[in-house]
Amino acid sequence: MRFIAPVEAKSKDRSNPETVTAGSDLAATPRTPARWNTAAHVLFVVLALLALAYLGRAVVVPVLLASLLAIALNAPMRWLRSVHIPTPIAAAVVVGLLIAGVPSASVRARLGRREAG
Repeated sequence: MRFIAPVEAKSKDRSNPETVTAGSDLAATPRTPARWNTAAHVLFVVLALLALAYLGRAVVVPVLLASLLAIALNAPMRWLRSVHIPTPIAAAVVVGLLIAGVPSASVRARLGRREAG
């Protein structure tokens, strides 16, 4: 592997940041307009993505919840299929247990709060 030395600037003009080499003591130069332009573009993209996420929350939240439920319910589905229960029946059992479990957990939580308070 061959080492190629960096090209040195012809003059070290303190007022022009482009003529200062990276290893010199003059490398700490103020921001140039091009750097500000890039920073403005990055800030604009970040703000646009935040606005898009805020406006798309009606779609994004249900999709994320569905993805999390699919991941969480994958293990019981695999187990039911491993004991030779057909996939549609296994899915119906898992979803039925989920639908029955959420309200009962909610009722238990309310009763627990009443007894504690």
